[in-house]
Order: sequence, then structure tokens, then C-alpha cells
Amino acid sequence: MAHNDDGSRFTRLRLEDMEAAQQAVADAILAGPRKSLDGPFSAMLHSPQMADPMQALGAAVRFNTRIPATIRELAILLVARRWKAQFEWHVHRLHALELGLDAAICDAIETQRRPERMSAAEEAAYDFCHGLLETGSVTDATFDAVAGAFGESGAVDLIATIGYYTTVSFLLNADRYPVPEGARLLE
Repeated sequence: MAHNDDGSRFTRLRLEDMEAAQQAVADAILAGPRKSLDGPFSAMLHSPQMADPMQALGAAVRFNTRIPATIRELAILLVARRWKAQFEWHVHRLHALELGLDAAICDAIETQRRPERMSAAEEAAYDFCHGLLETGSVTDATFDAVAGAFGESGAVDLIATIGYYTTVSFLLNADRYPVPEGARLLE
């Protein structure tokens, strides 16, 4: 099978060439806050029956959770780092910095070190996400710290964030989705 000129694997679908179901999902994505079919959506759209609920979950995770935006981005960075999802790392590192997450936290995650200075909420989220990503579970103390910081609904929101962005990372990695020229890459 031929690959795209940029080295990616999934055929880039043009709006005018999409089937009706693909077009409906693309329209929903473009009408929402993301306004782009870049990144994982170019692969997702090949399976509109999966793309529709996935993009809806992604919108909920990104724009409608009870966890603060910097905590969400910390979680996404941990997922991107865990799976070495280069495009996701690049995009969400920029988002994290724009939202005010300390660059030292991003740098530590990048080099797979525990950040030295975190707020109590950041520490609770870090431990929770790191535990799930590395062992598939969390300790009682870790769960209690997240529930104390964000409520049980916040714990669910973090789990959904990790799950969704793991799927996104897998889509991007399987596709070999390219990163912009000059992007800071994970080693």
C-alpha cells in the first residue's frame, strides 16, 4: 500500500471525497471548538462509526471536565510521553505552557523524571496518571488524593482523559502522523 508523501500511513481524506457518514463526523468536528481535521481525526474518519463517539468523547475530555485545564494537559503529556506520541506531545506541550503549566513540569515529564515542584493538585494528578499508565491501577492513597482534589467525578474525568489520549496516541503512532518541522521530539 502506498503511503502519503509525509510518511504517514492513513490516506488523507478530502471533504469532497468523503462518504456521507464520514462527512457528518467531519462536519461535527469542524463545527466544534477544534475546527481542524488534523492529527488523529485524519485516521479516525476512516471508520466513521468509531470516529463519531471518539470525537465526542474527545470534546468532552478536552472542553467539559471538572479538572482544571493545566491538570488535563499534565495528564495528556504523561500519556503522550508514555506512548511516545510525537505529534500529541508537541501540540499539548504548547497548550500546557499557554495555559500556565510550569515548563519545569513539562521538561521533567519529557525526560521521564518526576517533577520536583508541583502543587498538591498537580502531584495528586501526576501520581494518579503515572500509576494508571505504568501499572494499570492506583493505590488507595493515590485515589484518595485525586478524589480529595477533584472529587470522584474528577477521578473519572482523569481516567477518561488517559483512555482517550491513549487511543489518540495509538492512532497517531500507527499512522506515523508527522510533526511540524522544528518540533521538539521525544527521545
